[in-house]
Amino acid sequence: MSKSPILAIEQIGENQNNKYLTHNDAIDILEAATNDVFVNAAVGAGPVTLTEAQATQYRLYKVSGGSAAFNLVFPATINAVNAKREFSVHNADTTYAVTVKASTGAGSTVVVAPGETAIIYQSYQDMYPLARGVIAGLPYDVGAFIPDKPENGGEVCKFIAVREVSFPDDFAGSVGHCTTNPTATAAFTIAKNGVSIGSMSISTGGVFTFATTGGATSLVAGDRITITAPSPQDTTLADVAFTFKGTR
Repeated sequence: MSKSPILAIEQIGENQNNKYLTHNDAIDILEAATNDVFVNAAVGAGPVTLTEAQATQYRLYKVSGGSAAFNLVFPATINAVNAKREFSVHNADTTYAVTVKASTGAGSTVVVAPGETAIIYQSYQDMYPLARGVIAGLPYDVGAFIPDKPENGGEVCKFIAVREVSFPDDFAGSVGHCTTNPTATAAFTIAKNGVSIGSMSISTGGVFTFATTGGATSLVAGDRITITAPSPQDTTLADVAFTFKGTR
């Protein structure tokens, strides 16, 4: 029985019995090729090598669980014909990139960054990116170090966003450390575009407490977060480091 050249769907023969079965199977394959999702959540070191059926009967390929950068390998030929296919790849891994390539090991490839989704067109052994995007909610942590004693009432940190970033209420999940604890609780002012939005306080025991005055904080490209040191300067507080836990 002959097959279609791109998706390798079995075609109805001239004198075939039970033709409806072949027809219905073809509809199922077409439906899957335009809607279904392939999921591999335990990639490890990879690679993830797809069979011809897997490469034709899914629209979106979602991979995660990498232990290193890994490859997602599509067959260069399908049904002995050079592959021609448009599909999407979502790299749900938050640490490692995935390289989408053909099984020949040659041709152009597409690297999909952690959290990124790419629409890709395959022509035999070449992969071409048609569009890219990033799924919201990925980690975007911002850290800083203030060496020695923070300047009396001075601006000790400034962060300027280059993309949309969000920090939760009270900067939940953020952490800090200082080499030398203060003699009294030291309160740093946190501001967005020059307007106070909260504080970062350090106790005499070195415990950091983060607080916001208006709930969660969201930034767009160009917004800035500044940190202002306590005034007067604490006589002992030194070498302050902190990391705000955020998402994009």
